[in-house]
Amino acid sequence: MRKINLSIVVGVIVAVAGAGMVVAYGQSVNHKAASGRNPVAVLVADRDLPAGTPAKALASSVHVANVPSAYVVSGALHSTAALTSNLTKAAVLTGSVPKGGQLSQNSFADAATAGHVNPSPGNVAISVETDLSPGVARYLSVGSKVDVFATYHDVRNQAGKLTPASSRTKLFATGVRVLAVSVAQDQQKSQNDSTLVDKVVVLLDMPPTQAEMLVNATTLGSIYLADTTSGNDHTSTGANPDVVVASNR
Repeated sequence: MRKINLSIVVGVIVAVAGAGMVVAYGQSVNHKAASGRNPVAVLVADRDLPAGTPAKALASSVHVANVPSAYVVSGALHSTAALTSNLTKAAVLTGSVPKGGQLSQNSFADAATAGHVNPSPGNVAISVETDLSPGVARYLSVGSKVDVFATYHDVRNQAGKLTPASSRTKLFATGVRVLAVSVAQDQQKSQNDSTLVDKVVVLLDMPPTQAEMLVNATTLGSIYLADTTSGNDHTSTGANPDVVVASNR
């Protein structure tokens, strides 16, 4: 009888301990989730802000918004007073900030150096303009890596006839570092009207041979960029330098 009672007591203790652990775990999860939802006041752009805009001129173009802490960018600015602090009063935006984007200390640099770019040793800084979608919309930033595709139209065989696939896309550069990015507007005219179309201008850090391919590709067709993290992408139809350069001869 005593053995039975002892078993019951041990079972009760284990059950209570287990319930306590479950409750403690649940409270820990809730605490972490709640901490990520805690609102933090940050500066947010009211409109698209172009690169080179002085920090002190932005007060009328931003507002303070409460953003869940889990989504606050590193070094976020929390008030308009930060735009005239010792850190930013002589600074300008190093890149464009889209409407709704957060402003951070990383968004600014001293006006004397903000316009300078530093390609890797042996590389060149070369810019390419694409439409909004081929330019990865508004998601590229300084330090991003991209794969570069070229789409050729009106592809013909040696006899001068259109091939079965008259348009062909080639991957010819991968893991290319982004030095700067901005969004510009281009006016496109039709018969009855004209509209402003967003364009993405990206400054890339490339070896001269790849830069030559990029120039040829923009001459021969159109460019498409893809955001990448590894920079180790390969395709069986990827174009090597000889293919792209020879296409322009």
